[in-house]
Amino acid sequence: MRPWSLALTRTTSRVFAVVAALSLSLALSRVLPWVLDPRVGWPVVWPFARALVTGALEVSVCLALPAGLALGAARLVDTGEADVALLSGRGPRDVALAGWPIVAALAALAISSSLAWGVGARDVAALDELVRGARRACQDRALSEVPPLGVAWVCRPAPRVSGVFGGSIAADAAEIALSPRGEVRLVDLRASLRGPPELELRVRGAVVRGVAPARLPSGAVGGARVIAEVALATLGAFALSALFVRRRWSHPALAVALSACVSALALSVKLL
Repeated sequence: MRPWSLALTRTTSRVFAVVAALSLSLALSRVLPWVLDPRVGWPVVWPFARALVTGALEVSVCLALPAGLALGAARLVDTGEADVALLSGRGPRDVALAGWPIVAALAALAISSSLAWGVGARDVAALDELVRGARRACQDRALSEVPPLGVAWVCRPAPRVSGVFGGSIAADAAEIALSPRGEVRLVDLRASLRGPPELELRVRGAVVRGVAPARLPSGAVGGARVIAEVALATLGAFALSALFVRRRWSHPALAVALSACVSALALSVKLL
């Protein structure tokens, strides 16, 4: 490995380690109250934590690639290694592309984690997984909550899901199923409608429509969008690194400022 390649790899690795540690700490702090809550089982905590970790890794990669390569290039200019590379017949683009091993590794990490854990992290299937996981947790507890949905399984004597649906219907049921259209299907329903007047009823099945679909916060975006994010961050990182070598810029503050712009552009894909 050439000296400038090693320098770019080391700098980018260190930047990623710092950013990932901060991102993962912030992400996991959101799920810590659930971990400590005896009413929330691990089958509920795990899908939520998985989505948070995946999102944190994506953000970390999109921040670390531009910042790491830009800071690495600035260091090469400052130490004179960039001049040595240019005098040996290498162009600014060649020096920047020397950081491809760490770029490829981090890009693969972000994309593979998203494809394995993140796709569908915000859809109804994932929320249904939380509900079913909470029901499985009834084996060793009397109450199993599903915080994102605001419902809970009352596990004794027989599991029944209880909550407020549509903002006005307090109900419990033997089974619950979620629909992508914002519907909640309930089996063996016992419900009371908050009044006045108050109404109590029991039916074999019911559908509550017009319920805003809940989402797992901070989950990963879809696979195609993650690839677009990482591609933008990678292209921006290489371009920024080559620019620093070409212009002989050696200011770390400038590297951080410009890399922040590149990262913001890449992460804006989440808004599409």
